[in-house]
Amino acid sequence: MKRTIEITALAMLAAGLACGTGLGARAAAAERPAAVAGDADEPGDMAAVPADAADAADAAEAGGTDDGVVADDEAEGEAAPPAAREPRVEVAFDYARQTGPGSNQFAVWIADADGKVVKTLFVTHFTAGRGGWAYRAQSLPVWVADADIAHMTEEQVDAVTRPTPPAGPVRCVWRLDDADGQPVPPGTYAVLVEASLRGENQALYRAEVDIAGPAAEMTPAPAYTGPSEAERGMVADVVVRWLPGAADGE
Repeated sequence: MKRTIEITALAMLAAGLACGTGLGARAAAAERPAAVAGDADEPGDMAAVPADAADAADAAEAGGTDDGVVADDEAEGEAAPPAAREPRVEVAFDYARQTGPGSNQFAVWIADADGKVVKTLFVTHFTAGRGGWAYRAQSLPVWVADADIAHMTEEQVDAVTRPTPPAGPVRCVWRLDDADGQPVPPGTYAVLVEASLRGENQALYRAEVDIAGPAAEMTPAPAYTGPSEAERGMVADVVVRWLPGAADGE
């Protein structure tokens, strides 16, 4: 069975988080290997963690819900008819875990026409939650600067950070709201995906979405920095979809 990691921008009622996974911990454990890699105490290191321990940690961090997460409204039930779906922007990509230090960090966020961060949909826990940004300059430098994490409160960080997920497809959903949950005005917004691949090697994907326009699908090309090509498959096949839903009278 294909495993898909669902990361949504719904308000997480049980967990108070902006992001969660579509598979519950028990389902994920059935498909993951006996040991999985998680955020380690050392910057970017990979630590083998027993599957049951990883599930328990994920459940605790997600607020102790039965499945360990709160999923997208369409992830665990029947999909609503197209006309009933609310307008949204979806960001999908494939994530391949890397071994060794200084890798496996990524962030997904929305910015306005001036480059100001409107909402962060997801950022890996080491960079934001563990403060890796403060002592590893190569850890998501674009997001760190744009989001101005140095002035974010603990509550703001907790709302957008999650542990690095298992390898597999990842999907983020933006419900056209800002960091405070307020609707944003019509206009063109940038969708950004940044990945710290290894050391100074980075990838940045960017697509512009007009949320007043018709449905659209984009496959942005990555802009790479750093000399190594070895880890460029860490985040790949990024697709951004604008789905007007009921707003366009579908």
